[in-house]
Amino acid sequence: MTITLNADYFAVCDEKLLGYCGEKDARKMSFTGLDNVEADRYSIIFTYPDGASFESEISDGEITLSNAVMRMSGVILAQVIACITRDDQYIVVKKSNIIQLEIKPSLDEKSPPFPSVDDSLRVLDEIHGTADLLASLSDLLNDRQEHLDGEISQIDSAQQELMTQFGQCIESINDSVDTAAEYASIATENADQIFRNKNDMGADRANIFKPKFTEKEYYGLTVTVNDDTTVTINGMKPGSGYDEISLCGELNPLIDPVPKKHLADGNYILYVEGDFDNDNDCGVSVMKYNRFPDGGFVQEGIAHRWANQSQQAFTIARDQECPYNCIYLYVKQGVQFNNKTAKISIRYPSSGSADTWQPYSPTLQEQIDQLKEQLSGGYNETQSDTITDEVTEVTQ
Repeated sequence: MTITLNADYFAVCDEKLLGYCGEKDARKMSFTGLDNVEADRYSIIFTYPDGASFESEISDGEITLSNAVMRMSGVILAQVIACITRDDQYIVVKKSNIIQLEIKPSLDEKSPPFPSVDDSLRVLDEIHGTADLLASLSDLLNDRQEHLDGEISQIDSAQQELMTQFGQCIESINDSVDTAAEYASIATENADQIFRNKNDMGADRANIFKPKFTEKEYYGLTVTVNDDTTVTINGMKPGSGYDEISLCGELNPLIDPVPKKHLADGNYILYVEGDFDNDNDCGVSVMKYNRFPDGGFVQEGIAHRWANQSQQAFTIARDQECPYNCIYLYVKQGVQFNNKTAKISIRYPSSGSADTWQPYSPTLQEQIDQLKEQLSGGYNETQSDTITDEVTEVTQ
């Protein structure tokens, strides 16, 4: 069987028979026109008469139909999906139309009865109606996001309107057939991605950095993150020299299976205020790492500021050589700290004033998530574990 996609990603198959129930690796499905859109992952989703779905990744323009695909007989719905991989997530860039295929029963299968023509047409009409409603909602969310970028002061009323319309959509989906639930999930993911991929108003945020933890014990030192995201240090680390304490949680370039980028690619400014006896008792450094195939790694400093030094501009480059980066608190050994406070600021060049500290500014998505939880009665003002790379890409 061959499925052909045109420039608009409209899919046409050269035959309807997918195979027979229970077949294993006996047939192949080929695809042409996948690369009509820019993507790095292609897959096809099969939806069965009992409402279950199965996704199979397309490799080299074809898939082998396993017995997992041939799980039951009946009319099967199929849709080709094109995605871009970003930060271990799949972002849908294009979906084909839904096509109908058939898996015929085998001799030893007790297949469920086929639905009537009238029932099938009714279900398809409901699915198409729900898909149109979800597409309209996605367009509305995109327009609303552009409006919020220019008029952030109106976010409360805009969010209330959005939640009302979203609730109406969910209510409509619940009244539809089970198959429509899959469309609701896809639409919800797309709606969330719209908010996360609009640069998240990064240039307007006075401070994008918030430490990963709330308190850490470190060889005689107690490091506490306060409600305003300042860092208080108590105790003393014996010895001489300096110790570095990760503010981004645990990081081990030797064994971490997935590189962590605590700051996204882009331009930044680092500034640190403090009430230390000596300014060089405490500082903040930004490091990046390259891990080699043999297990070793190289550490490279990008930025470093002692307390009350002038601000420093730095860049997280778009490269694969150093996929890790992390922010560290540098603390001098042999110094007794008694409720000494470091005020750490990382911001974008177009935001804020020079050498002026501001508390952490939540992302637009975090504000929206809080509003959603407040509306559902579940919001509790505790420190978020979300690190400051919510902005996937910021144009400076």
